[in-house]
Amino acid sequence: MTSKLIPLAPEETQRYLDPLSERYTVVLSFKPKDNAVKQEIEKAQEASMGILKITRDISKAFPNAEITGESHKWKTYMEWVRKTFTTQFKSLELDV
Repeated sequence: MTSKLIPLAPEETQRYLDPLSERYTVVLSFKPKDNAVKQEIEKAQEASMGILKITRDISKAFPNAEITGESHKWKTYMEWVRKTFTTQFKSLELDV
């Protein structure tokens, strides 16, 4: 849904980068329980990959968001994503 908003309402999308980063962090930080069944683990992995994909799209659409001081939480979020999910994020970069 967010990926469709980027070209339709770029200013609005950019305005909500900080709240989006908070919600995305919650999804990416979710860890299934030790006794989780395979389906639960796969569901969590799919959710994480979806968030990483939209993060990549937003990052490409608004490259200055990390540089400017307007979206401090987004900048922190992107630093965390690049550090924590290095291999997954780089593989997504290559898929484009």
